[in-house]
Amino acid sequence: LYASEDDLVQALEHYIRGLELAEQHFADYLNTIAQFLMNIAGVFLGMGDYDRSLEYYLRSLTLQEKIDWPVELARLHGNIGELYRERREFSLARHHLVLAEAIYKELHLHHERSHILTLLSSVVLSMDEPETALACANESRDIAQSHNDIRKLAAALRATARVLLYRQQYNEALEYLYKAKELHTTFGS
Repeated sequence: LYASEDDLVQALEHYIRGLELAEQHFADYLNTIAQFLMNIAGVFLGMGDYDRSLEYYLRSLTLQEKIDWPVELARLHGNIGELYRERREFSLARHHLVLAEAIYKELHLHHERSHILTLLSSVVLSMDEPETALACANESRDIAQSHNDIRKLAAALRATARVLLYRQQYNEALEYLYKAKELHTTFGS
């Protein structure tokens, strides 16, 4: 409740207390402890404390790897990848996003996979790999189109436009930006 109301200090206090209780009384419930760690990481991320956020994400990852719950593992790799992207540690961001994308692909979770591919496009573009970035953006676009996911489609179109801008293909980039804006205007996504 506190996290949803952006009262991050109160949210953090309650998550930490919950983690302490879980570790004391439910040490065998690794999934509960991992979830508390992930929630704490998210609060620190919201506070802009990337170092502490990463610390808790990595602690959660250690537990998630033992639990082997693929959806949560993919989500965690995605979160860690986004955090590394924010920290401009692109090689590490790429590593975690590739892991998340592979799990989502195996599980046929198209919505999540499209999102990860769009993020991956941004990361590899920052690593000066425009062809790989374009391939990721195009694959994200194809997935979003085939599943009628307008939000993900608009995001993929913007990712494609960024690659085209990088390659100084301004007219083509503008066309993709117009398509994305049209989707946003038409569907309110």
